[in-house]
Amino acid sequence: MVNIAGMKMFSEFLGTFILAASIEFITVYDQGSQSNLLFAILAGFFIAVTLTREISGGHINPGVTLTVYFAETDEKEKLEKGNTLWMYIVSQVAGAISAGIFGMILYNENIFKMMPHPQTSQAEALVMEILGSALFYTIILVQGDKDAKLCNDKTVSTLVITAGLAGGIALAANTSTASINPALGFGFNFGRLLTTGKIEECRSLWLYILGPVAGAYTASYFYLNIFRNFFELQKNDENNRKLIQMDENLNDILS
Repeated sequence: MVNIAGMKMFSEFLGTFILAASIEFITVYDQGSQSNLLFAILAGFFIAVTLTREISGGHINPGVTLTVYFAETDEKEKLEKGNTLWMYIVSQVAGAISAGIFGMILYNENIFKMMPHPQTSQAEALVMEILGSALFYTIILVQGDKDAKLCNDKTVSTLVITAGLAGGIALAANTSTASINPALGFGFNFGRLLTTGKIEECRSLWLYILGPVAGAYTASYFYLNIFRNFFELQKNDENNRKLIQMDENLNDILS
């Protein structure tokens, strides 16, 4: 008998590992500095989502998992998502940590350093991390909305979501390094702690957890209270027009 829960956990682990590895393995480390290619990160994300979306939904990000949970309005579906919430998050974090440790072995203890820009305050970095995360998560919700009818093709849909990730990164990269994924923030910070033994490596960890969580709530609030209301108003207007037309037709018949 197939263990569906186990498959979903492994899917989220593998997808997050691929995403974290696309950052860690493509980064060039040289005399304390690091540089990477945005295209390689986006390609890794696209591959990870493509491989996992049919199994677990391709969240590969605790912030996405929380966003989907916050935005769910059906009580039965929300309960089901709540039951798998921590299963997903633990798998995602484990995947990111594994990629960080594997990278540490390959790159002579070099692990991608995720921290705010030296000339940026932590408050500013937090705000931009929230905004970058909210933008990315909102695009995921909008893309998945049936009324929006953006795209039903799975490949193009994944490309749209990848573009959303690029937008979130572009918004926050120059301030917070743009984690917009708590699993990556925890995985890289924890990996550096293991490597250096210095607790200060984790001094910005709270930012990469709080920022995406706040972004998840912001995205779900916008989706439910603004985006969905727009379509509900449209439906109500359409229903009212139909009722008016029916009344007019009835009056014509009676007259």
